[in-house]
Amino acid sequence: MFQTLINNLPGLVYRTAMNAHYSVSFISSKCLEITGYSTADFVNSNITFTDIILPQYREPIWNKWQEVIANRSIFTYEFQILRQDGKTCWVWERGQPIFNNQGEVLYLEGYMEDVSERKASEEEITRSRDRLQAFFDEDISADYISTVKGSLVICNQTFVKLFGFESKEEAYACPVKNLYWSKHDRIHFLDCLNKEGMVFNTTYIKMCCKIKT
Repeated sequence: MFQTLINNLPGLVYRTAMNAHYSVSFISSKCLEITGYSTADFVNSNITFTDIILPQYREPIWNKWQEVIANRSIFTYEFQILRQDGKTCWVWERGQPIFNNQGEVLYLEGYMEDVSERKASEEEITRSRDRLQAFFDEDISADYISTVKGSLVICNQTFVKLFGFESKEEAYACPVKNLYWSKHDRIHFLDCLNKEGMVFNTTYIKMCCKIKT
C-alpha cells in the first residue's frame, strides 16, 4: 500500500546520503519520467543527483542543505536538471535531514516534482509584462492598468508625471479611486465599463487629472 501511494504521486520520493554526490539508497519509479533515468541507474550509482543538477545550481543547493542541517529546518528549492535525453527540466524539491540520537545526519529524505510547465507559464507572463511595459513607456498618453478594486498593476512614466507622483512606486501605492474628482466618478466609470466593455470620454479623463494638476 505504501509503495502504491508513492508511485501515484506526481513526483519522485528519495532517500540519499549527505555527500557530494547525494548517493541514492532509495528512489521511486517516477524518477524515470522526470529524469529519464531508472531507479537502478540511481541506486547503482550509474548516475547521481549531482550529475544531473545543472552546474550553476550545485553550490547553492549544497550551501542550502548545510543551512537546513544547521537549523534543522526544511529544504525547498527550485532548479534545473539535465535529463537523460539531453533536455533541461525545472524541478521543485522539498526535503529534510534525518538525524540519529547523536545529532549526526543519517540521510536526506524528500520529494522532487517537475514544474517545467509552471515555470514556462511564469516566464511567458514576465515576457508579456515586459512587452506591455515597453509599449506603455513609449506611449505619450498616460496609460495604466488597475484591478476592479482600484489597485494599480502597471502604469507608464507619463501617468506618473501627469498625476504628480515622484516615482512609479509612489503611484502604485496610491489607490486609483484617489485620483478621481469624486468617488461617484469611479463608480460611474465602472458601471459604464461593465455595461459597454469600454469607456471613451475625454471630459471624464480631464476631470481625473484635475486632482494633481
